[in-house]
Amino acid sequence: MQKKKHVWKWSCLMIGIAACYLCYTGFQLVSDRIRSRQKWEEYRTAGEEMPEQYAGKGNPSAVDVFGSVYVKSIDSIDIRKSEFSVSFEALFCWDKEKYPDFTMEDNFQIYNGKFTENLLLDEYDREEMRCQLFYLKGSVKEVFSTKRFPLSAYQLRFYLQPKKDMGGIHLRRLEEGYVGADDQLNVAGFRMEEIDVSDFYYEVPLPTRYGSYEGEEVPVVYSELLTSIELSRASWGLYFKCIIALIGSGIWVFFCFFICIYDRLDNIGVISPVFFGVVTNLLVGANLVPDALETGLLEYINIWGIYTILSVTFMIIYVNRIRYFWKEEAYARYFGKVMFCEMAAMTVLGHLVIPLCAYLK
Repeated sequence: MQKKKHVWKWSCLMIGIAACYLCYTGFQLVSDRIRSRQKWEEYRTAGEEMPEQYAGKGNPSAVDVFGSVYVKSIDSIDIRKSEFSVSFEALFCWDKEKYPDFTMEDNFQIYNGKFTENLLLDEYDREEMRCQLFYLKGSVKEVFSTKRFPLSAYQLRFYLQPKKDMGGIHLRRLEEGYVGADDQLNVAGFRMEEIDVSDFYYEVPLPTRYGSYEGEEVPVVYSELLTSIELSRASWGLYFKCIIALIGSGIWVFFCFFICIYDRLDNIGVISPVFFGVVTNLLVGANLVPDALETGLLEYINIWGIYTILSVTFMIIYVNRIRYFWKEEAYARYFGKVMFCEMAAMTVLGHLVIPLCAYLK
């Protein structure tokens, strides 16, 4: 009876620590996933109508330009450098009778980025509108959330804004324009989930900084054209690349534990190669993300791996102690078998729960 209580005590301790850790990490990852989705919806619907606090604050003499965006491809995504490159076509239309001499050439830019290619493809009239179609390639700075890296969805956003006179152009979404993306947008390792173009309004309290409203005392509202793209990982390949050394270390230490159930094992000989694998695993992930890394999936799974490896190593030491100090060979095998099955199941469960909390929608 005493021996059963002893096994029960250790089982409850191991399971309790694991349960608390998995609940905490799962909550953090699921919460981040929910916040990310809420942020996407907030930006996507921001331009459905002008907020009340902005009404009447726009420049009354601004040129009303209606735009639309069709994304051709995402050329690259560099999470470590916090930037991405995109190729797209932009269509701009305005009232040709009201603004006969107006043109969008050299009159717009991409916010927080730069164009590497800017070509006017076509210029034509459509009913009462004058339209210009541009082919554009741009590099955009984007701070990616790395909490669920590398299984998270990535929300790419770029803003087209007036280039010279911020208040001289009122840029809005073209309702009948073409919005979408080519199949090429599904870049290697990613799958496109959604794309949308909307208006984006913001208020600048000191418009005189643009040299357009000298003496103006009230804030002025500006508008931009926001394109939002949501991509998700197409597979778990990169995730497995980041944790392969950790998995190998875990298999090695459980193999040693299994041997220890039936025979004495050198404790020090188990630990050294295991932690070499753990360090290797940490370096792989660290080279793929910015230095200012959020504590997230990669840290959680590595901490989980270290915890299980240390726990199994401690059990190897404890089983050896039961065998040689307590002189209980049969009990050492019984204790080792129970803890082996329990910790193997616990380890597998953790390696499933943690990434699934980050990946599932």
